[in-house]
Amino acid sequence: MRGRRKDENTGMDFRNNCCTFNACRLHQLSGTKLAFSCSEYSFLFPCSKCLLAIHNSFLGVSKDREEIDICFYMPIRGILFDLDGVIVDTLHYHFLAWKEMFHRKGGEVKELTVLLHEGRSSKEILPILIKESGVQIPKENWHDFIEQKRKYYRSIVKIKFYPDALDTVRKLRKLGIKCALVTACAKKNMEKALTPEQQSLFNVIITGNDIPRAKPHPDPYEIARKSLGLRKEECLVIENAPLGIQSAKAAGICCATIATTLPKKYLKGADIYLDSLYDILNYLS
Repeated sequence: MRGRRKDENTGMDFRNNCCTFNACRLHQLSGTKLAFSCSEYSFLFPCSKCLLAIHNSFLGVSKDREEIDICFYMPIRGILFDLDGVIVDTLHYHFLAWKEMFHRKGGEVKELTVLLHEGRSSKEILPILIKESGVQIPKENWHDFIEQKRKYYRSIVKIKFYPDALDTVRKLRKLGIKCALVTACAKKNMEKALTPEQQSLFNVIITGNDIPRAKPHPDPYEIARKSLGLRKEECLVIENAPLGIQSAKAAGICCATIATTLPKKYLKGADIYLDSLYDILNYLS
């Protein structure tokens, strides 16, 4: 919840200046005011304007509980990572697998369509691609078609990790940050991407096999967050796809996005835009 009024000292409107997460209102009093203890809060990802406003607003504030119209943030205790497009660079191979399967039927699909619908379950993506390709696949054959696609994907994929991806996760764990892997892909596809040792870096792993509804529904991130035993305000999702961003927001969790597979124009609605995963460590420090 952002501050509503201008700060009396600086004249700055925090509602317009804050560039990051929703404020934690652990000690709500009345209206938009917050009671706080200086040692209880940390500021995460503030922009330079916010830092100036925060600094000026703290002038004269004692260690006793005071009321102040400003955004306070709980420390982040959990990072929830998407897999394809965030940890591993494999989405092009998913497209190639769909392309091959539809080519066998005499149809063609576009890579942009596959990327824009990343996060949906295969049974949800399939009718979209059927319509685009113009081919006819009886519904009773969908399951076999999808399984053939997955098998072909695993036969062609070359696993490539994004720079600093696993190193970032390792360093987060050393900092005491819980990490979850949240993907719509089948469990076998996840196991193809990550070795057992790499999987052990994550406190929780959620795959398409574990969720009743895929992205953009809140289920994937909601289930992961609860599995970590954390509150919404204590978590941050890292995504690369529009439906993943929508899923995070539907779950009430703040979302950072990284433009690995799609330009930023497709990644609207995210709270933070990252240049690399390593940026998370810089901000947390």
